[in-house]
Amino acid sequence: MPLIIDLWGLRLPDWTTHSRYAHLFKLNVEICRKIDKYIDEGSIANALASLIGKELKIHDFGRRGYGEFMYGVKYVYEKYGAEGVKCFLLHHVLDYIDYLVKRRYDADIIRDKVALRFSNFLNSTLLEQEFDPYLRNTVREFLNELLQYVSLNISIIVKDLEAEIFTDRIVYDRLRGLIQGLCSLELVRRGRRSRGFRARYDEYVKLSTIVLKEFRSRLHEFMEGIDPYELINELNIAEKESYRLRDIFSKTKTLSIVIKRLMDLIKSKADELGYESEWK
Repeated sequence: MPLIIDLWGLRLPDWTTHSRYAHLFKLNVEICRKIDKYIDEGSIANALASLIGKELKIHDFGRRGYGEFMYGVKYVYEKYGAEGVKCFLLHHVLDYIDYLVKRRYDADIIRDKVALRFSNFLNSTLLEQEFDPYLRNTVREFLNELLQYVSLNISIIVKDLEAEIFTDRIVYDRLRGLIQGLCSLELVRRGRRSRGFRARYDEYVKLSTIVLKEFRSRLHEFMEGIDPYELINELNIAEKESYRLRDIFSKTKTLSIVIKRLMDLIKSKADELGYESEWK
């Protein structure tokens, strides 16, 4: 996306990935989705910034040290109990694997790095000093279960994440031209034209650049509830049949949902840029 950005400047794993693994570990998927969103959108960081006494980045809470990680565990424990803690741990394990996958580490090295990183947390004195016995046991039992699963199934996890990364790139590449066309259409609709029936070039470039950047950073939000393979299939059909915009809304399901979300974004960004209607 510049996709969703985390501490290492890379896209965080899709929430659907987290949901699949939450289901695998028999966790409450809805609670896990809330935890994923809190971490990725910075809600935990915002809530704890004053407590920790320093400004926290949006997408990296819990990744800069065991102290910060501990605060995150305690925060979700108070809000969601042991289930929230397990979701928090699962999220961070998957994020770290995702980071290593993008660095093109071999599966065996990823397995060892994950084991080292989170085993160190398990052995940290903070675990003894800051957590009550129940919370401490919850963290240890579930994290050990996670690490054992990763050790035995790292190749499967890596392939799963690699496939999703590839899918994200396809979705963005396929929608890029469509987004640019919608930006031009919105400017024309507002009467912001040059000669003929074309949008003013400088305004088009500025709007489309901002929208594409925003779309990349929020790709998973736009794709929430969307099957990427169904979307790509509908894009292929629309291109083959030369669908007009009204055809897309009447003949597609997934693609029309995505376009409506994109049009809302484009209108919002055009308003922010002060591109008011010039029709009299």
